[in-house]
Amino acid sequence: MTVSSASSKVFWPGAVVRWIGATQTIEGARLEPGGTLRIVDPGRFGTGAFTTLVSGPRRSLGDQVLVATEQGHEAKVSPDDLETIPTDHPMAPEPDVSRSHWLTEQLDAWPAGQGMPVASLVPQSFGGVAIVLHPWQRTSDNAAVTWAEVAAAGQFAGAMALLEALEPASAEGVIPGYRSPLPGGLPRSTAEALTSVLAEHITTSDDIFVAVWEGWGDLIPDARFPGAARIHTPGRDHVLLRGPLEGVQQSVRLSKTDGAAAGLWWPADLRWFVATEIDLPWTFVAGSDELITALYEADALEVIPADFGATITDLIGS
Repeated sequence: MTVSSASSKVFWPGAVVRWIGATQTIEGARLEPGGTLRIVDPGRFGTGAFTTLVSGPRRSLGDQVLVATEQGHEAKVSPDDLETIPTDHPMAPEPDVSRSHWLTEQLDAWPAGQGMPVASLVPQSFGGVAIVLHPWQRTSDNAAVTWAEVAAAGQFAGAMALLEALEPASAEGVIPGYRSPLPGGLPRSTAEALTSVLAEHITTSDDIFVAVWEGWGDLIPDARFPGAARIHTPGRDHVLLRGPLEGVQQSVRLSKTDGAAAGLWWPADLRWFVATEIDLPWTFVAGSDELITALYEADALEVIPADFGATITDLIGS
């Protein structure tokens, strides 16, 4: 990616960049066209979300960036002489926003002051919809556990009763000995189990579209996925990516997270649709009746019913 204006460039600590300036030696660092460097401190060309990723005190760089060569020599350089090397990832930027129009044209509006409609997240053109629950963690050993286990520990009648009794996003510590799922992130283990089921209900496993929420502070889409189209759904803006089904299992973010790339994703043949809303600790899956049945039968997934006509408030009972 070549950016004409330094002011529009964004770097982050640890990013690999290419030197595009003239051959020169700065502070003992030999810099040659095409050579790779590592960002040590992006200065003002980084974002606030990344300041916590920098070890040691911040340096006063002015209009420069601190880089390191492969030999470990550091130098302050102009961002005009640097070019971001996009991160290697199975999902690539998709520039054609029209590939998402089938979705954005179907989603219902999200009325102000009312509960979030399921149909504002998932299009109603499918035979059915279900909820894939993200696992809790047992605090004693950090093992992933089901909602059913947590419900039993809290003397609830089952996963659905636990869901109806608690606001999941704020359930931390409500059931002693268990940590609630973090909202907005599809755990990789769940993504792997889910994609194994979805793969049996698809003809285009090498052609999947993924819409990732722009609001993740460590995404930096213009640097990591240059040229990706932006799509807009009720209340959210997303970056559009495209790649193989297994690519969904890998995070697109920079921070250490076990979460999948997922936000909204669907295959080119439109056989199903998956939505992980950033404020919820579960994932909606819409598809044929056959697919929904297969989800319920998958031993590695914990699935409960959903309804296109419901709101999130209806589902959590609060």
